[in-house]
Amino acid sequence: GMLYAAAKDFNIDLSASYMVGDSENDVECGKNGGCTPIFVGDGTAPEGASHFADLGEFVRCVIAKEN
Repeated sequence: GMLYAAAKDFNIDLSASYMVGDSENDVECGKNGGCTPIFVGDGTAPEGASHFADLGEFVRCVIAKEN
C-alpha cells in the first residue's frame, strides 16, 4: 500500500518508474506495483528483475540510456 500511496501523493507514474532494492520482497513489490524491478547487490537476482552489482552501476546505466 505504501507504494500506491506515494504514487498518489507525489503524482508518480509507476509504469515509468523503477523499484530498486536488495531483496526478493523489493523485487516483488516493484513487479506488483507495475514498476521495473531492479535488484542491486551480490547473488542472483530474483526472476523478472534486472541485476546490478551496486547502485552506482544502475545509475550509470540509466544516465547512459537517457543520453
